[in-house]
Amino acid sequence: MHAPNSNEYNPYFETYIKLVDGSNFENSLTQNTSAILNYFSNITEASADYRYVPDKWSVKEVLMHIVDVERTMFNRLFVAARGDQQSPLFKMDDALYQHNANAATRTLKSILEEFNLVRNNTQFFIGTLNRSHEMLIANTTPVPITVRALAYIIIGHAAHHLNVLKERYSQ
Repeated sequence: MHAPNSNEYNPYFETYIKLVDGSNFENSLTQNTSAILNYFSNITEASADYRYVPDKWSVKEVLMHIVDVERTMFNRLFVAARGDQQSPLFKMDDALYQHNANAATRTLKSILEEFNLVRNNTQFFIGTLNRSHEMLIANTTPVPITVRALAYIIIGHAAHHLNVLKERYSQ
C-alpha cells in the first residue's frame, strides 16, 4: 500500500503518517505490532499504573487509548473500503473514551491481549484489500479520508504513543 498524499486526510494526521515507512507498508505494520507487543510485555503490572505527571494517562491508559483509536480508525477504514461515502463519521472524543474504558480496573496483560486481537483483525482485513480500495473515501468531518491514509494513521498513531512512552514514562 502506497503512502497517502497530503490531500487524502486532515492535516492533523500528518504527524502520524510521517512516522510510517512508506516503502513497505506490510513490513511497517508487522514491525509496529511487534514493537507494541514487545514494549508492553516487558512492563510489570506494578509499573502499569505509572504516570509521569499526575494529570497524564497511566501506561495502561495509553495502551487502552491505542486500542480505542485503532478501533475507531479501523471502523472508518472498513466503511471506506466498502464504498460507503454517505455515512458521516465524526471526531472521537479521546477523554470520553478514556473515562469510560475503565483501564485502571484491568490488568495490563488483558489490555495487551485486546490490542493483539484488534490488531490481528486490522491486519487480516487490510490483507484482503487490493489497490482499487486504497483511494476509496470515508465521509469524515471536516475532511474526507482515504483507506490508505487510515491504514497509515493506525500504524503512526501507535508508533507516536510508543515514542511518548519511551521518552516520558521510563522509570
